[in-house]
Amino acid sequence: IHTAKGIRADAGILEAVENAPPRLPRRAGSSQSRPAKDRSYFEFARPEVLALVPFSARRGTPAAQLPDQVPPEVRKDRGRRLAELERLLAMRYYQSVVSQELEVLVEQPVPGCDGRVRGTDRRYVPVELAGGAGDIGRFVWASGVGAHRHFLAAERFGADGL
Repeated sequence: IHTAKGIRADAGILEAVENAPPRLPRRAGSSQSRPAKDRSYFEFARPEVLALVPFSARRGTPAAQLPDQVPPEVRKDRGRRLAELERLLAMRYYQSVVSQELEVLVEQPVPGCDGRVRGTDRRYVPVELAGGAGDIGRFVWASGVGAHRHFLAAERFGADGL
């Protein structure tokens, strides 16, 4: 969690986020003006996506002059842990939409995989499915078949089935 002193994420906050049930994706983040100071924020929000913004002291700002700055190696470790948690939460969410109907906006081909395209469904889930250049910019119907670390694999159906 981004605060004036760096990333502040104790085990209680990480645990609260990890144990939250899957829901529609929500983004969680905080800034110097609205830091998330305790786990109650995460118990309410139950985010599936964490916005990680590392602290960077800027000369002349109040934050740069605060005492007891969090050491860079601690900020880096906490950021790494939060990034891992974000991937876990995203995959948990992707698993919750397996077998559900998806309306996917096809955005680009999958590099190195002929006949595969990437897109985003209305729930902001990144999706990979069969398709080609003619699908780019179109909405297609599909069903989630498998959750992966960075996307949901899907199969097209209906008039959009191949």
